[in-house]
Amino acid sequence: MELEVTSVVPARIENRDHGMKIAIVSSHPAPEHSLEAFYERAFQAIGHSVSRWSLLGGYGLRDRILNRHRSLRRWGIQPQLSAAGVVERISASRPDLTVVVRCETLCAESIRELRSRSSIACVNVYPDHPFVVPGTGAVQMADSLGAYDCVFTFAHGLVPVFYQLGARVVRRLAFGFDKSVHRVVSPSAGGQEKNVFSYFGTWGPIQQRFVSHFSDPGISVFGPGWRRLSRTVSGVRYVESRGMGLDMATEIGRTEVVTNLIRAEHGCGHSMKTFEILACGGFMLSNWTMEQAEFFDDERHCCYFNTFDEASDKARFYVKNPDARMRIARAGLAEVQKHPYDFRAAEILAHLGLDDRA
Repeated sequence: MELEVTSVVPARIENRDHGMKIAIVSSHPAPEHSLEAFYERAFQAIGHSVSRWSLLGGYGLRDRILNRHRSLRRWGIQPQLSAAGVVERISASRPDLTVVVRCETLCAESIRELRSRSSIACVNVYPDHPFVVPGTGAVQMADSLGAYDCVFTFAHGLVPVFYQLGARVVRRLAFGFDKSVHRVVSPSAGGQEKNVFSYFGTWGPIQQRFVSHFSDPGISVFGPGWRRLSRTVSGVRYVESRGMGLDMATEIGRTEVVTNLIRAEHGCGHSMKTFEILACGGFMLSNWTMEQAEFFDDERHCCYFNTFDEASDKARFYVKNPDARMRIARAGLAEVQKHPYDFRAAEILAHLGLDDRA
């Protein structure tokens, strides 16, 4: 059966007569499957002009070398990001809104300067747990978060965390999906064999335990760090060149059960894949979290588990019951259409009191 997408874009987001100038700032040049690119296309879709800037362009040779040799950080050597060059270029365009994505080492003085160049606001969108890498995230941000007009975090539970770190205003902004990247792709696209089970994400010890439950008949894993595991554990197939970028939709399209694990170190809220898997038409089997259940119902839009043994049992059940699996996948695809990044971009503007301009 073919999966169909029904658009639910509200009328107020279409047919705009005017738009704002928005600058998106990141630490490093961001690929087309990055959050920065998703928001660039989202703001453009609702009628605004967008420019993207990378602080990496302002590095000196020493900082470039240090950044590429991250092992030096264990001795306390950090590349110092300087926004001077970026601010100078942004000032020429005079944006209405500056959206900074992460940029932990951006100092308060630079943030205030960016704010002075923006006619409306300078905000931070932080798509991670600030304590997931101690010392490189939260500690460095404690003296600078207060310089932003607003900090957007993906999880309800992180709102008080960012307030403790010094932010003046914090709002929850969930992840979403990009309509040009996360789309339904025919299972036959690319001519590759189908996957029974797949997992998309970075290797970790808990993730290793999780995927080992699917080694029979085998699981395809996509993401950094899995190479060593695939060489030592039978039934785990690692494909380095595919899966985590623009071709994620293709891999999901030829997978029967797409497994997902909301990581403990990220607070067990939800992840980008919560929306991306469903938007690609995938049948998602994920650990239950309160935030995921806020968006998608169990055994209606996706399937949840608590223990890894339960995950294994449910995965095998739905492999043997394709009609039930496809019914849930279709319902999940329809429900996720409520959550494109176009809507998240409009939410940012609404939080800033600009909903009449979105």
